[in-house]
Amino acid sequence: MRDRQGVALAPSPAAWPADDTEESVLGTHLHQTAIRHLISAINEAAALAAPEGDPPLWHAGGQTMVGGFQHPDGSSYTTFPDVFVYPHAWDPLRGLLTVALDGPPLLIIEVLSKETYENDLDQRHGKGYSYRAAGVREYLTLDPTGKFQPDQGEG
Repeated sequence: MRDRQGVALAPSPAAWPADDTEESVLGTHLHQTAIRHLISAINEAAALAAPEGDPPLWHAGGQTMVGGFQHPDGSSYTTFPDVFVYPHAWDPLRGLLTVALDGPPLLIIEVLSKETYENDLDQRHGKGYSYRAAGVREYLTLDPTGKFQPDQGEG
């Protein structure tokens, strides 16, 4: 949105993505399958990379609530990243991880779907902004269908 002089205005908070909810992250079977395979492959690679007897160097999870992100105006934002990677394990019974307590994930991967792709790809006001502002080092989007991102992925 721009003012009369053509200067870009900050979008209204209503235009920013709402906190993720369980209902907003379910996705299709393909979406869920891609998430499960990514988490499994990342954790297998971590186990193989660790010296024998040592714990994995990183741990992937997904669709667990992560709090402590922010919208451009500084208001808080909670999300359920499809896939996230931390340099440490966490209690799998925890229902909430936080940037303040756990630090930002090293990597977040969002699998694009009809319901989520606009917010997933928006680097100015969507998840990309929030993840970058919190210190997430790598953010990848994956489009298994090629419908929402012509090259099927972006980092």
